[in-house]
Amino acid sequence: MVRRRRWLLRRRYGTEDGSAHSFGIRLFATATITFAVIGITGYVLLERNLSQRQITDYASAQRADGKAFEREGTRAVSTDDGITDIDRFLAGVAQRPGTLEGIPDQ
Repeated sequence: MVRRRRWLLRRRYGTEDGSAHSFGIRLFATATITFAVIGITGYVLLERNLSQRQITDYASAQRADGKAFEREGTRAVSTDDGITDIDRFLAGVAQRPGTLEGIPDQ
């Protein structure tokens, strides 16, 4: 019983080496958690910024295409002339990087 009590007291107050080891583990865990939180936060913020930028760029390209369609439609003398102009415009849009398919001629 006395030996157990001494062992518990020694364990409770720790030795010099055990205390340093424990401190090292806590320091390592704190640094690891800190870097993980910073990394995750940075990734989330960058991803959100990049996706917002991509959406904005895509919307501006769509807006420009709509204005070009409107301009071609108002400039055309006849319906056939307008369709021919828009077909040429669509052929150019189909050449853009990332475009999977253009509207086929009918």
